[in-house]
Amino acid sequence: MAPWPGLHWIFLMPNPCPPFCFLPQFACPFSFHIQTPKHDIAARCPTGLREADMNTLTGTKAAIRRARLNDAEEVATVLCASITDLCITDHGSNPDILARWLANKTPHDIRSWIVESGHVVVAEECGRIVGVGGALASGRITLNYVLPEVRFRGVSKAVLSVLEAYIRTEGCACSSLSSTRTAHRFYLAAGYVDAGEPQSWHGLTEFPMIKDHQTAATCGSE
Repeated sequence: MAPWPGLHWIFLMPNPCPPFCFLPQFACPFSFHIQTPKHDIAARCPTGLREADMNTLTGTKAAIRRARLNDAEEVATVLCASITDLCITDHGSNPDILARWLANKTPHDIRSWIVESGHVVVAEECGRIVGVGGALASGRITLNYVLPEVRFRGVSKAVLSVLEAYIRTEGCACSSLSSTRTAHRFYLAAGYVDAGEPQSWHGLTEFPMIKDHQTAATCGSE
């Protein structure tokens, strides 16, 4: 999450972590090229993910690691660029809707997410942060954003794989999120299913979604 005044955490709705900008919890990935994880990190690291493990999850060139406090400025840049340029289908370039969505995406807010909001990771290419993801130990994915110039390169999928691996290490059988319109197709392709009717939030529409990491019969919505 959450990130909104309420972020429930990318591309998510008003929750306390980064969802997607609060839409605090909108998880909004923009890459639709999905790759299968090479390793079952949860099985190898039952007590948590090491940074070395994160980088074996997918074939993307981006290196994924835990976010640090001094990443806050770059993370804010990624979030604002991703939301502004890639989520036009959601905000319609409406300045009021966009302002509310970006209100809690400041470096100050991001530092608080890193300290208090579960698992926040960044994807780096050539030393530059190009993607951001976040999840809670409860199984809630709160962030998944990438810079416009790296969309369709597998970064969002790589971040999602790391977040799901973290969720499994926390003992959760399923993960949940609230998707933007922009990211809805991405999550469907990644194995998520709709878990209820779309919800409205200050001019934005969110799609509650869930993914069962074991059997669909045992997975309930958040």
